[in-house]
Amino acid sequence: MNYEDFDVVVPTHRKEKALKIIEDLKPIKVRHFDGTGYNSFSKLVNHVIISSDKEQIIWVSDKMVIKPVEVEKMMNLMNDKFSLVCFHNFNFFGFKKQLIREVGFWDERFVGGEMSDCDFLRRVKLKNLAVYMSFESYKIQEGSSWHGGNVYAFYKQKWLETDVCDYKLLPEETYKYDLGQSIECNWGTWEQSVYPEEHVKFYKLKKIESN
Repeated sequence: MNYEDFDVVVPTHRKEKALKIIEDLKPIKVRHFDGTGYNSFSKLVNHVIISSDKEQIIWVSDKMVIKPVEVEKMMNLMNDKFSLVCFHNFNFFGFKKQLIREVGFWDERFVGGEMSDCDFLRRVKLKNLAVYMSFESYKIQEGSSWHGGNVYAFYKQKWLETDVCDYKLLPEETYKYDLGQSIECNWGTWEQSVYPEEHVKFYKLKKIESN
C-alpha cells in the first residue's frame, strides 16, 4: 500500500484534536485542514477536495478514534469496487475525486451540518455506484459543532421521500472548482453495495428517481 497516493485529512477548527489524530495514525501522513469560520459542511467538504493534490481523499472527523490498520482497510476498499467507503457515516469516509466529477460537488445550498450527507448519498445511488457503509470505527459521542442553518427545510425542497421512492426535485448547482483530468474507475453497481442490515429499506428496497 502506497500511502502517498492518498490525502488523509482532518478538517476541524480544533487544532489540538487534529494533532492527536496525526500522531495516532503514524506512519500514515495526515494533514490538518483548518475548518474555522465555515457555516456549511458541504462547503467545507468541497474546499478540502479542491485543496488536495491527490486523487484519493480520506476524511477523518476530529471525533474519530482510529488506528492505521483502519485507514489501510479503507484504502484497499477504495481501490476495489466501491465508489464511496464510510466506516462511521460521513465522519470517516474515503473517495476518489472521480466520484465528484460524476456525481457533482456537495451542495453548498445546505447551510449547517446535517442532511447534506443524505443528499450526497442519494445522488451516488442515482448514479448506480457501489458504496461500502459501516459503523466499524469508533466515534466519540459528543454534540455536533454545527448549529443553525436551513438544512432540514432545504432538504425537503430538494427531495420528496415516500415509502417506496425518493424523488429528486431540484437540479444541482455548478461550482467553478477545478478537479483536474478524469480517470477510469471500475466501480460496481449500487446492488453490490455493502451496508448495515437495518438500512436495507433504503439500500435495497427503495427506488430513487430524479425529475
